Amino acid sequence: MRDASIRLAVIFKDAGFIDDVTWQKYQKKILSEGKSLGEILTSDALSLKTYRDLLTMEIKLPFGKARRREIQLAMGQPVRISYREMQTILNQHRPEPEELIQIIRSNNLISDEVAEEALDIIHRLGEDSYNALLEREIITPAIISRVVERADNKFARTNRINLSMEILKYNKLLTSSDASEIITQHEKTNTPIAEILIAMKKLQPAELLESILKGLYLPTVNLRETKIEKESISAFPEAFVRRELFLPLGIDDHRIISAMPDPLLMTLADTVSILTGKYVLPYFAPQEEVMNKIIQVLTPERKEPREPEPETPETIVYGKEEHPPVAAPRKVREEKLPGETREREGVVAFGKPRLRRIQTLVDSQSTVQLANSLIEFAIASRTTDIHLEPMRDGLRVRFRIDGKLQNIMRIPREMQLPLISRIKVLSNMDVTERRRPQDGHFGLNVEGKFFDFRISSLPVSHGEKVVLRILEKSTILKGLADLGLNKEHQKIMADLIRKPYGMIMVTGPTGSGKTTTLYSALQLLNSMERNIVTIEDPVEYQLDGINQVQVDYNINLSFANGLRAILRQDPDVIMVGEIRDSETARIAVRAALTGHLVFSTLHANRTVSALNGLIQMGVSPFLTSSAVIAVITQRLVRKICPKCKTSFTPDKGTLDALGLSPDTHHKLYRGKGCDYCLNTGYYGRTGVFEILVMDDEIRNLVVEKTPEHKIFDTVIKKGMTTLMANGVRKVLDGITTPEEVLENIYLT
Repeated sequence: MRDASIRLAVIFKDAGFIDDVTWQKYQKKILSEGKSLGEILTSDALSLKTYRDLLTMEIKLPFGKARRREIQLAMGQPVRISYREMQTILNQHRPEPEELIQIIRSNNLISDEVAEEALDIIHRLGEDSYNALLEREIITPAIISRVVERADNKFARTNRINLSMEILKYNKLLTSSDASEIITQHEKTNTPIAEILIAMKKLQPAELLESILKGLYLPTVNLRETKIEKESISAFPEAFVRRELFLPLGIDDHRIISAMPDPLLMTLADTVSILTGKYVLPYFAPQEEVMNKIIQVLTPERKEPREPEPETPETIVYGKEEHPPVAAPRKVREEKLPGETREREGVVAFGKPRLRRIQTLVDSQSTVQLANSLIEFAIASRTTDIHLEPMRDGLRVRFRIDGKLQNIMRIPREMQLPLISRIKVLSNMDVTERRRPQDGHFGLNVEGKFFDFRISSLPVSHGEKVVLRILEKSTILKGLADLGLNKEHQKIMADLIRKPYGMIMVTGPTGSGKTTTLYSALQLLNSMERNIVTIEDPVEYQLDGINQVQVDYNINLSFANGLRAILRQDPDVIMVGEIRDSETARIAVRAALTGHLVFSTLHANRTVSALNGLIQMGVSPFLTSSAVIAVITQRLVRKICPKCKTSFTPDKGTLDALGLSPDTHHKLYRGKGCDYCLNTGYYGRTGVFEILVMDDEIRNLVVEKTPEHKIFDTVIKKGMTTLMANGVRKVLDGITTPEEVLENIYLT
């Protein structure tokens, strides 16, 4: 309630209804006393009847359940618009270019020199100046968004004031002549509108406050009974209308009347106002109605889906050098969609509103919005991989969450090609090539976090299978404790990375977190005194202060050749992404013996197997025992959801499998399943580790080519904690379940 109260108060303070003194007083009460805006106004100026009306109206507002960023959403977010869309709008509506440049300059988004250049272009080219300003990137989508975000420009302020006047006129609190007089006086004196209204005795303070709340009950429109002329909607680029759900109902010389699912998302209105020179009067309409009406007007006779044209860039929603933000999810009504008779296929735990939002986009054949919504859905669900899999009856969508694939939904077959083509366009892949595998990547900024997407396509029986790997920097740069290392293992790791030279190998199957462990170790070593160089395939994350080399077989830059070059670069610490061949193994071992600390990964089931693996690659047992200082084997297991964690008594079979005595009473834990964990009972993953530290006895066994099982028995006697023992410890501590340990720590 507090966030909602602040949101409503901020909106009308910016509109000029509440002065700074009143705003400070209300804000203090909201924050310190925990009161809602309704309670404050009731005690200050409103009657009980008005308060009851307020409660009724609050329910009818286009805001439903609380959203994480209510204040920001209410005040607006920068609207994404492509170069072609902006060019189309500017050339169609033609606001005064000099005034537009002055707005950008006053917000310090271009220098005086650039502003002078822009004015010179405008004076020389006249009507053709917009294209020249766009080509020189004096006007860009990013600049327009930042202007709107600051909300400190003539068009934005005028738009909000005019909107406020329209609300008061709609509620029959002012006449048109009154509104014009108030706006004129405000422009001359810059006096807040609230003061002008009171001074003119048009509204008393109590009536003014009541009108603020009544004003929020914005005009609504029934789109099913409203006829929209094609000319109104065609005045804006189709991609912009579809993506932003901005439905123009009518346009005259001074204003644009529009239907919007969220009329209080002010930046959308302000962006259109800045680009057109007209203020926007929004009417509220449900999201599904706006979508359906846009589809009906734009594609009334469309029968077959059209394959997107790869050379048309207007569907790409970001600038030339910027990463595109994914649009924040809009609110979706809870009731069933028109004509819906059964639950859509998918995981109900992911939330029906969000799933319905995606299904609505499927029905609308809005490929761009569908791709964006799937991506934002995946990020919100902690997904590491998105699988788009062509089947006989459609495109199956699955997300890998905490290491397990979860079925999400099935997209109709006619949407398969457009959706996959959209992903390939974003990834700079060849849209026309569908017979051979391809790789690509792109980046997104989502709520201040940068996500890197690695794309892989593979021809299969019913089309192309596409997998999107989602990488986010904060998920991989972790401390030792965050990796799942217990205190004993943390101490061992801290001692190992302080060694001046030697090789530390991390082993385990694909997807067991080896790279995360190596990156975390490198971050601890990262300092101005050390030269750290890595060679990887691929470079999964960019690490500040570390020199990273990407393997490229097209130019003969293999692990071995790259490692040779790195050794000539005076390195202190080297990381080899993976030892795959004998040549790389020999060079890495030689580097470890010549005064370098070398980290690397190797595919092996257990610690002692890694030692034998180097020997099998042609490294002599003597060099192996001399170079390797430690081997770390790890697995990932899912953690029990903290919200639905519950205890249970295990049966004898479970205890036997874990190596626990049935005579001892053990209380173990599992997750029942809830909305927080998507009904899986698990939330997040942690590592299970086995660390073998080399000493003289083990080195002698390696040199003597002692069988693996005897070396393993020796290190157990010396106190090494095995993978299974570490996993059982996490079960007894209530971190994970017996099923996770038994499934992931299977050793032959």
